[in-house]
Amino acid sequence: MRKGFTLIELLVVIAIIAILAAMLFPVYAQAKATAKGAASISNVKQIGLAQIMYANDNDDNFVPVGTWNSNDPDAWASAGGYAGWPLLLDPYQKSVDLNGSPLSSGMIGGGEIARRAGTRFVNYGYNYTYLSPSLCCTWPTPITTIGSTSVANPAGTVMFTERTGRGNDGGIWWYGAGVGWMTIGTVEAPDCYTTPDYWCGGGWGTDSFWSDQVPSEQEGKWTGLNAPRANGQIPTTFTDGHTSKLSPGALARGTNWTKDTPAASIVVTDASQYLWDTRE
Repeated sequence: MRKGFTLIELLVVIAIIAILAAMLFPVYAQAKATAKGAASISNVKQIGLAQIMYANDNDDNFVPVGTWNSNDPDAWASAGGYAGWPLLLDPYQKSVDLNGSPLSSGMIGGGEIARRAGTRFVNYGYNYTYLSPSLCCTWPTPITTIGSTSVANPAGTVMFTERTGRGNDGGIWWYGAGVGWMTIGTVEAPDCYTTPDYWCGGGWGTDSFWSDQVPSEQEGKWTGLNAPRANGQIPTTFTDGHTSKLSPGALARGTNWTKDTPAASIVVTDASQYLWDTRE
């Protein structure tokens, strides 16, 4: 009667287990990434709904990308009392945790005030170029907003997307006297260089401002901070409140964008397909 495995039999069993584990680990990793992508879609959906509630209370206007001289205790006191859109939408959200993507690094660090950090270092960005134009180029930057009825195609106009993670950009940038501060919690439209009179933080493309500031394609290096972390797709909420995950190419449709196109060369080629402009 045999009392146990031989060494050869034991090695064969171990080898089989190792092979099965190697086959299953990628499946588990992809399932985990898919679950995080679904959670990110939920977050950006809730942010979009918070904006809709904000508009209902504010004459149907989109939330400003930010306001100056805010009395909110968590506003940027050193930046003229600047309160970005995440702080303005905070009363309409159940938690600042919604502003942090599970696909990204941690949003809040040790010792930080949760609301203050959670409304400054957000993982979602606003289509501010068209929904809350920041007029160039005086200090402080005049910030405007538009009414939701001004959007020609609500189901085809981007409102919020997954954005580069904390630590991959400064959040707020000082551009010097007479120029002012760069807004926080924003993403860039593919074609922003040809938009007159408004801030353009770098657009999309190989030589955009952000291509030197962001570490990887996954973090939005060539896509204006729009971060395709969800298996190569970008969680997106549109101005009518619906959400989708779009590839960079799909999010840039209606333009001539490719990963090899210089930023200043990117233009709208089909306005009816362009997802960022509020007009026809």
